Amino acid sequence: MGQALRFKVGGEDAVTSRSAGAVREIGNSSTSPLDAYACSAGVAKPPFLQLEQVFKRFGVFPALRGIDLHVDDGEFICFLGPSGCGKSTLLRIIAGLETLTSGRLLEAGRDISRTSAAERRFGILFQSYALFPNLSVYENIVYGLRGRKSRAELARRATELLQLVDLSGTEKKFPAQLSGGEQQRVALARAIAPSPRLLLLDEPLSALDAKVRVHLRRQIRELQRRLAVTTIMVTHDQEEALTMADRVVVMNRGTVEQVGTPTDIYYSPRTPFVANFVGKMNFMPAVLKSRTKLSIGNTAFDLPRPCDVMTDGDVLACLRPEHVRMVQSGGLPATVSHVEFLGSCWRIGLDVPALTTNEVLADFTGGEGFAPPVQAGECIQIAIPPERIIVFQTPTPLGASKA
Repeated sequence: MGQALRFKVGGEDAVTSRSAGAVREIGNSSTSPLDAYACSAGVAKPPFLQLEQVFKRFGVFPALRGIDLHVDDGEFICFLGPSGCGKSTLLRIIAGLETLTSGRLLEAGRDISRTSAAERRFGILFQSYALFPNLSVYENIVYGLRGRKSRAELARRATELLQLVDLSGTEKKFPAQLSGGEQQRVALARAIAPSPRLLLLDEPLSALDAKVRVHLRRQIRELQRRLAVTTIMVTHDQEEALTMADRVVVMNRGTVEQVGTPTDIYYSPRTPFVANFVGKMNFMPAVLKSRTKLSIGNTAFDLPRPCDVMTDGDVLACLRPEHVRMVQSGGLPATVSHVEFLGSCWRIGLDVPALTTNEVLADFTGGEGFAPPVQAGECIQIAIPPERIIVFQTPTPLGASKA
């Protein structure tokens, strides 16, 4: 059975229903004519947010070039890409802080391209906490609600939010008395205080140390699921994107390279840029004999599935380091050039004459105790699983370097 909760939203009582860990506001939400028609006629509802051919220019510089994207209700989306790829500009356009040059932005089918930021009622959390240093935690959280709620309602809302972000008891503290992670949680509570229809996060964790970042990203994700608020987060940190997002939007030079689930992005990259930017990848020149016959160096591989490249000839073969296997016999001869300890594994640099003149990276687990599995200069044999090889058409640039 779901557990009923009660929040104050927009000055009205909003009954919420918690079931399977999700909290959705249902009390003061009215069904729009479009939604009512869709339900009665069996027509699919439009996405919560739809971007159609969004362009943005700063003078002659094209910051965004024809962005098409949809965001579903309750979804957590991450914009991932290197510095300067346009991800923050796109977020600011969605927030209403920047105007698009051309294209359309639709919310549930309604064009909001020229709607002001205040009218959109979206919550925003920036990299800088932007807390008022002269105001207490309580005053910072309710700042945007003053004049719209009574004193009792403000106190109740602040108490609810501080419980949600695990900061109960800090109401009277000032920002300078809090850690960086606590300040960011206060900023998060302030962003969701007005019950926004959409929560926008612009690299909210980048200024925090590693341990606090891991804790806070888990807390943000759990909070987003409980409130079921549609969320878009900008990040250049691939680990954040892969661990937090329902879908990842990989951007490069003002365009969308790929949209997919974290596992799709990592294991099935659609472009060399995505393969190079997300995780570590070996790139090896190869020749495609047919859609299932591939030669890397002087070694032939039978691909278990036809590759997406339609034309025979020069291609780019890609392989994740963790998919390279060390075998006792029957493998390709390789010489260890260097060994790096990464904590969870050892990254091994290999010279493999039968494959490529480039170094091949392999990730191996350690030997007995804490010893590396191999030593520099050692000769070993490796196996390359054909089902793990990704093939791209060449010549295709690898794109921008990682940020």
